[in-house]
Amino acid sequence: MSYFKVFYGLAAFFSLGVLAAWRIANHAEKQQWWTLRFRLSLLQPYVLTGWIFYTVLTLIVALYDFQWGTLNSTSRIILPDTLIALVTIAILIIGADLSLSAFGTRRYLSIRWKAWTGPSRTGIPSVTARYIGTSEDWIALAQTDNVQQHPVERFAGSFMLRDNRILQDPTDLLRTKVTIDQDKIPPWPKGSQQMSSVYHPINENQTVSLLWGEHLGFQRRCSRGIISVPPNMLKTSPLLKSGLSGNAVCLAYGILARNKGLEPATLICNLQTKNTFREFEESGHWPHPAKTLRGYYYSEFSRTFSLLGPSYVTAATELAILLADTNTALIGGWLDSHFEHQDLLLNREVHALGANEEDLRRIYRGHYATMLISLCLYRKGVRIRPEITVFDAVCKLEGIEQPVWAGSTEMEARRQWELDEYGPELQHLVAAVI
Repeated sequence: MSYFKVFYGLAAFFSLGVLAAWRIANHAEKQQWWTLRFRLSLLQPYVLTGWIFYTVLTLIVALYDFQWGTLNSTSRIILPDTLIALVTIAILIIGADLSLSAFGTRRYLSIRWKAWTGPSRTGIPSVTARYIGTSEDWIALAQTDNVQQHPVERFAGSFMLRDNRILQDPTDLLRTKVTIDQDKIPPWPKGSQQMSSVYHPINENQTVSLLWGEHLGFQRRCSRGIISVPPNMLKTSPLLKSGLSGNAVCLAYGILARNKGLEPATLICNLQTKNTFREFEESGHWPHPAKTLRGYYYSEFSRTFSLLGPSYVTAATELAILLADTNTALIGGWLDSHFEHQDLLLNREVHALGANEEDLRRIYRGHYATMLISLCLYRKGVRIRPEITVFDAVCKLEGIEQPVWAGSTEMEARRQWELDEYGPELQHLVAAVI
């Protein structure tokens, strides 16, 4: 009898724990603690599956204890064995269905975490850009007091591992430091003259584009762009207003919240016509069953990104379609490679080779086209984005000659590398998107 009491007590304790976690998750959503909410969701499939399994086991034990054990010792109500068997089978079937549903969300929730918490590209005003340095300088800046955290990154620190990563947002650190240094002469000196992880061009009195994240010592956290996403898109199983799955849309929102750059309205994606998107579909991974969702996705993104123009909305739509059609393992590898971002090393390399501001702008304009193509043709082992191939197409689109630096030995080697990585379909996709 004591063993049964312990078993039932553990079941009650487990259930109370799950209820408490559910309430914490709901409270986190209301307070916009999205980093905490999404981190908790990584454990959700395993906790729910374990709880469902234990609950099913408890119900079956209680049923048999009622029939033949101590729970029925006084009244001795005997149920037919057939009924006991049917109820047991029903409990097992319902439990298996609930367990599979809960456990089946683990891959999506893992990819969602990566989509929303990867490196972010942020515009830094010129007045604060002078403080940008290396990771050591950011660690020094993080010692600044009175930096208020936005709710999105509250509790960003991992509750499983203790580390010394920076919890504050870089824009908050820089803004606070400027305020503190207003009355200081001379101002705070950074340890390095290098502006690490900043895209060229870098001009005095102009906003610069900073790529920041774990590589600069920052703690992983959700992008603040999450506050502009419809709440129904942030559920464990998001749905569009039409009732269709919104998983791919949520992933696309997370990626696009982090990688826009300074002039997103200028990004090229010429897939608005029937012939171009058909060529795009047939040149990459085929078939694309999610293409039937194009109208639903376009309607969703139009409400959010209409001010950025039709090309941006089209790029967002095609990104969601690709995410819906691509295996989650491939999406995870693609995100781990940071192919959603413009290649920072290439940006610095072409600048060193002599690329001017217009050349750098053209590479940036092809950024989203490169992103779509890299995802469409991605496979395990691919190491670069096809940025120079896309740049050549942008030059052709604008009717200009190839600049001298683009014909250098280094860039010719890069072109061949891109072709080797992505195969002959690369040129067809570039022609379709650009």
